[in-house]
Amino acid sequence: MADVPGRYGERLLIYHIVDEYMGYADVSAQRAEEIRRRERDLIGKADLVLVTSQKLLEEKARFGHNVHWVPNAVDYERFANATAHRDEPVELRGLPHPRIGYVGAINDKLDIDLLCQVAETYAEASIVLVGPERLRAVELCRGMETLRANSNVRLIGRVPMERVPHFVASCDVGLLPYLRNAWTESIHPLKMYEYLACGLPVVSTDIPGVHAERDIIAIAGDADAFVSGIAQVLLEDSEPLRRERQVRASHNTWKHRVERISELIEATRQKKRVH
Repeated sequence: MADVPGRYGERLLIYHIVDEYMGYADVSAQRAEEIRRRERDLIGKADLVLVTSQKLLEEKARFGHNVHWVPNAVDYERFANATAHRDEPVELRGLPHPRIGYVGAINDKLDIDLLCQVAETYAEASIVLVGPERLRAVELCRGMETLRANSNVRLIGRVPMERVPHFVASCDVGLLPYLRNAWTESIHPLKMYEYLACGLPVVSTDIPGVHAERDIIAIAGDADAFVSGIAQVLLEDSEPLRRERQVRASHNTWKHRVERISELIEATRQKKRVH
């Protein structure tokens, strides 16, 4: 990373950080230290650094002079329209409700054992997982085999982006079933606002990236609270709550984020000009 600046004669260097890369499950301690050193060097050279979570802001602002938090967002119209004009994916037709959904990569930041507990507890419901499988940890791969053995679990796999809103809109609750580790401590879940844009109730494990929306989503401190929270949000769900969730999502669109990034870029350019 750090050897790239200056190679292309750029007039402005912007570094966008979306994860704590040292926290990835397959990164060794030696590799993590190398990434940390290179990233600090790059942050020091960058004219502007953008991060997607408050935790990343706290960590990276120590090494750069112009670091800003710009969280993830949603293509609101696409997801809200999928709810207004339901086009149920053929893969889900005939699946019983409630449909308990997770839409995103099935990777090493997911709590697979927790998903197994959900599947076993809600045996009459449909557990819908939409996204590519990228598990590497042996214990998670084993857990995935246990999860797959449940007859109420439907693994859809990767789908084109344009179909994702229809899968979300066809579910009754959206899950953010993350492990607590160095990786998830710094994420800001993109799918949180996608669920909300479809009006879905959301149940999340207790990671920092969801705390800003604690008044509109259910945050569970342990596995039992997570599992029971699903029944609770389904019971309490209503049309007014669905509209409220969509309003919250509508305040967190990519248009808003692009405008903020444009402001930061322009301010950075002006500052460089002065100096």
